[in-house]
Amino acid sequence: MQSVDVVDNGRSIAAAIIQGSARAVSDGSFKNAMGTSASILFHSKATDPNRIISVNSVPGNREEQSAYRSELAGVSGSLSLISAVCTVHDIHTGSITIGLDGEQAMIAASEDWPLSPARPDYDLLTDIRAKVFRLPIKVHWKWIKGHQDDGASRDSLDEWAQANIYMDSMAKAYWNYLNETGHCPSPQRFEDENWSISFQDKKLSRVDKKPLYNAIMEPTSKAYWQRRGNMSASNISTIDWELIGKAFTNLTTAKKRRVTKHASGHFGCGKMMQIWKFQDHAECPRCPEPHEDPPHILNCPAPSATLRWEKALSAVKVWMTAHYTMPELTTAILRCLHEWRHPNPSRRSARAAISTRFGLRAAILEQDDIGWYNFLMGRLSIRWRDVQHRYYEWLQRRNTGKAWLQALIKKVWEVSWDMWDHRNEVRTTTITPAMIRETENLNEQIIEQFEEGEAGLGQKDHHFLDKPLAHVLGYDLDHKSQWLESIALARIWFANRHEVESPSIRHQREFMASWLSDGSGPP
Repeated sequence: MQSVDVVDNGRSIAAAIIQGSARAVSDGSFKNAMGTSASILFHSKATDPNRIISVNSVPGNREEQSAYRSELAGVSGSLSLISAVCTVHDIHTGSITIGLDGEQAMIAASEDWPLSPARPDYDLLTDIRAKVFRLPIKVHWKWIKGHQDDGASRDSLDEWAQANIYMDSMAKAYWNYLNETGHCPSPQRFEDENWSISFQDKKLSRVDKKPLYNAIMEPTSKAYWQRRGNMSASNISTIDWELIGKAFTNLTTAKKRRVTKHASGHFGCGKMMQIWKFQDHAECPRCPEPHEDPPHILNCPAPSATLRWEKALSAVKVWMTAHYTMPELTTAILRCLHEWRHPNPSRRSARAAISTRFGLRAAILEQDDIGWYNFLMGRLSIRWRDVQHRYYEWLQRRNTGKAWLQALIKKVWEVSWDMWDHRNEVRTTTITPAMIRETENLNEQIIEQFEEGEAGLGQKDHHFLDKPLAHVLGYDLDHKSQWLESIALARIWFANRHEVESPSIRHQREFMASWLSDGSGPP
């Protein structure tokens, strides 16, 4: 409460509260991210000489200010005045009616249903409800139709409407005063607010998890992607993270998982399969490359991989054409992707030939710094949206560069999926050098098992050797591995059972059991 006008120390209002005839009206004003409110307590008329008037600046960060918050601040101001009158004059019974023209604000303030901390203006609403609960008197609520002075004579309006018009004028006048003095609203802890949360030395009006999470985790996440993408700190700030997030949100759960795994490098490429000990090599199943890492999934030189790459880029070109993409932009992106797959040492000098129209060359150079593998992982320069948006404006189309770039990000993720799908198709349908080595190794182990024969196997496990050697050697890799594991376990089981049933072990066991049962064992 920044300014209060009281005439008789509130005695007239106190008497009206006890009689149940007291009234309170409030209103707010909001403009240019700043709000004010005004409140009045009176008995019969807003012009009563013993009325109590207050004005205040609405607390809160600028981005949290709104007309709705200004209405609530007026209610909170009214309740603060009422509480002060009750305290000063030791009032324990009575009632007052609070009127305002904000119907939604009145409903939220007067009800007792649970409030979500994520709700806008949660701090003010909890303060208002706590104030009402702690008052020793009954509070009634009244909605007043706003702006009744538009085209109507004030003399024909009731006292509620006239008081509302008066408070509206007071709130506007106080807003003009604060604006002239350069006032800047700031958050504060309310008297009856049970708890509050602050972030970066600023009290928040509600607990909005998304911006809080972003503010806390964004530096860590960007540092991670900087390392993962081999980028500099300056590159990170030029990536369109906003649209990456929106594009990612629109993916199915399965696609989100796939994109995340590929972008982070934690998926079943040769390198990771060797690290995870699922195989003893990191070879590419499509070419002789001995170390298949995530980028190799996309730039594998195998003829079939090259064919799939060309097909995937053709699909991107068709999509770009269908969405009215700037022709020079389409050509430049596809050419740069081909250059990334087939490195050209002089590509930087070739950039001079790219058009500067709508900022295209600057976008290309910025993506060069970020990296074209990063482009395929969805980490696109923020400049792309501006280039295409200016082209749409030139075409006089209502499309936006943001929507175009969001869709393009999803399209380039499909390229990495096509290449990954092709790689797995080759791995499961082609006999690779690694598979040949594994087959030979398993075959040697199977032959050794047949040479060892039934010795060391229990009677019930002889069935493992019932089929001819040639038949078992014809099993697929998984079946051979399972057969070898099963017969090895059978031999271990037989050896353990044979050891337990040997005469010396049996005699020792019987002696120990007898010794313990006759009571002569240790206490």
